[in-house]
Amino acid sequence: MNDVRRDAKGGGAFCTEKPMDTILRLSHITKSFPGVKALSDIDLEIARGEIHALLGENGAGKSTLMKILCGIHQPDAGTIEIDGAVRHFANYHDAVAAGIGIVFQEFSLIPHLDAVDNLFLGRELRGRWGLRDRARMRRTAAGLFARLGVSIDLDAPIGTLSVAQQQFVEIGKALSLDARLLILDEPTATLTPAEAEHLFAIMRELKRQGVAMIFISHHLDEIFAVCDRITVLRDGQYVATTDVARTDVEQLVRMMVGRRIESSFPPKPARAADAQPVLEVAELQIERDGPVNRFALHAGEILGFAGLVGSGRTETALAVIGATRAHRKD
Repeated sequence: MNDVRRDAKGGGAFCTEKPMDTILRLSHITKSFPGVKALSDIDLEIARGEIHALLGENGAGKSTLMKILCGIHQPDAGTIEIDGAVRHFANYHDAVAAGIGIVFQEFSLIPHLDAVDNLFLGRELRGRWGLRDRARMRRTAAGLFARLGVSIDLDAPIGTLSVAQQQFVEIGKALSLDARLLILDEPTATLTPAEAEHLFAIMRELKRQGVAMIFISHHLDEIFAVCDRITVLRDGQYVATTDVARTDVEQLVRMMVGRRIESSFPPKPARAADAQPVLEVAELQIERDGPVNRFALHAGEILGFAGLVGSGRTETALAVIGATRAHRKD
């Protein structure tokens, strides 16, 4: 039977060309917390080997829905089906046992342990006499990373690896648990463009291997680059499911916010000529050999610091307010 979905307003239908090989079906999922209804009658269907985007503004219910799928929250109503069988996940371990893996934005790795020990933490492979079989764990880890097509130093502490490499270890950890459905929660948030492209290559390879993925991202260009279908949530309600090839950015934004956006970056009024500086940093050098930064903040102005993880944004702010020491500050 064809998969037909309509938006919450009764809009245009979406119809796949052929029946799906469904691995996951969420039906009528509802969840309330004190004072707020987080999810209302949500449906979601994922095909085997599909990369499925889950879109919505902050507060739309994406994280709550994924936590229900992972057994972290319990739904007030609705069902979860894996391979056509209704499942109840009392906790995260039940979801893992059913083949669901999740890579959160905040990594769950132990910095001073290497990749092998992180992969098998709490479930170490043991030999005949009950001792840890380090050699077998190492071979298994090497095989996992070969499957991903990435090179990871298995002996280096995780804390010494790049952010991208740490993320690949997280993905490897999920796959080592025999994950058939992988949830990627904003995985590119801390990656450079080149590292993000590497991640997309890994996702395409996992797709080829039959692994289904739910991809959460606020970057619509990434959705169009790597995903097959998209489900949009708004204010805890299901809006629509559509093929990537049958939509565009304008339509997705309209579904996410409920109205047409005329301009992503509307013009801002110029700063008043007589606005006085409330903060002036003439010289700020955090490390002896580091760069010297200079900036000013004027009354009524919002000053933003942009950069990737490790670029020094937090360190700069902490040094300005005196929370950490700086080599030179004026």
